[in-house]
This record gives sequence, C-alpha cells and structure tokens, in this order.
Amino acid sequence: MGTNVMLMIPRLLAIIALGALAGPSAAIAQVHFEVASIHPSRPGVRPGGTVFRADRFDAEASTIGDILDMLNGWQLYRVVGGPAWMTTDRFEIHAKASAPVPPEERRDAIMALLAERFNLSVHRENRDIPARVLLAPKKPAGLKPAGAGETYSVR
Repeated sequence: MGTNVMLMIPRLLAIIALGALAGPSAAIAQVHFEVASIHPSRPGVRPGGTVFRADRFDAEASTIGDILDMLNGWQLYRVVGGPAWMTTDRFEIHAKASAPVPPEERRDAIMALLAERFNLSVHRENRDIPARVLLAPKKPAGLKPAGAGETYSVR
C-alpha cells in the first residue's frame, strides 16, 4: 500500500497580460515584421495551423494560446493570467518581414508582433506548487515469489 506525501515542486510559469500597457522587451523589439494583417476568424472556421516560411508567418484560425504553445512549447495550464479569450478567440494572422528571418530569431519576431498588436507582456518565474507522490511499499502485500516448478500467469 502506498503513502501520500505532500511535496512542493518548482514549476515554470508564464504570466501573461494581454491589454496591459507594457511594451515589448528590448531584446524582442529588435526583430519585427514589416507588414502584418490580423483579423478575427470567421465563426465556424476550422483551425488551419501556423506556418513560418523564410520571411512570412501565417496563422489561420489560431488562438493566441495556440501560437504561444507553438512558439514556446508551453502547456497552457501553466500560464497564469491573461483574458479568457486568449484561448477561445481565433485570429487570421499574416505577417511579412523585409528579409528572411533566421530560425533562431523567429520566436522573437512573433513575440514582438503579439506585443505590438495585442499588448502582450510575458514574465517567466518559478513557483512552488503542491503535489502528491504515491510511494510503493518495499514488499507488496499478498505477493510472493514463484516457487520451483510454478509458472507465471496473468489473470
């Protein structure tokens, strides 16, 4: 029989504020798109995914949460803050840069676009969260090793 133990485990959180007055950070502001078009998706349109080509970024019927998850591999249950529409409202986003954007700068270019158009502000921090750990006993109750001549079976 296992034992429940209460532990505090550090977990990376991203705190999002959309509509805040904070602008993009200096590092993100260096990379940007020359032209961008952002419109709400028509109702009933199925998500078309996100594609980044050399000098273009296209997101069809994507939520801001989808884009953040694609960029950072965030699990959205770890995101604290931000309005509810961040994970429900879908947008058509088409952006073009003046020159090809290197792969290592694509994340910053999209984050700068979201900061400019949605006033996105991101802060990362570690927080302790409660967690339960189930520990198995050293010798499981009611089980014994098979004797000589006995075969194993699963019933």
